[in-house]
Amino acid sequence: MTSEEIKKALFRRYGDPRQYLYFEECPVGTGWKGSRYLDAFVIAAWPSANNARYCFEIKTSRADFLNEIKKPEKRRMGLFFSNYFYFVTPKGLVKTEEIPPECGLMELSDSGLRVTVEAPLRESLRPSWNFVAALLRRGVTTRKEDAKEGS
Repeated sequence: MTSEEIKKALFRRYGDPRQYLYFEECPVGTGWKGSRYLDAFVIAAWPSANNARYCFEIKTSRADFLNEIKKPEKRRMGLFFSNYFYFVTPKGLVKTEEIPPECGLMELSDSGLRVTVEAPLRESLRPSWNFVAALLRRGVTTRKEDAKEGS
């Protein structure tokens, strides 16, 4: 399974612009601050959903996941700016007990994307203007080919 397949599954879940603003591979800032990227970042579009912010870190290999776990600073910015942080992997790649307590796990299988470990709701920092500028420069992700297929 590829990261592109996982991104498509995330888009099917969060790509409706009437409900969510969905960004892929967005830098956490502009200029030198933009050297780290979030695989996917979602903002709920309405106050009734508390404008919840979700960060997704995609892992398609066990070695990549284990490296991420050893270096928690890599996910620091995603945790700062989101209320929910999820690792998204192919089904069975990681054990649920390996997921850090501040994170959740979504798994993709032939039957679709499923939440295996719920991410806890966390208070987040207000985004910096540098991060907002990076999101605006990146633009909301659209996948016309997926939108035509439907959910």
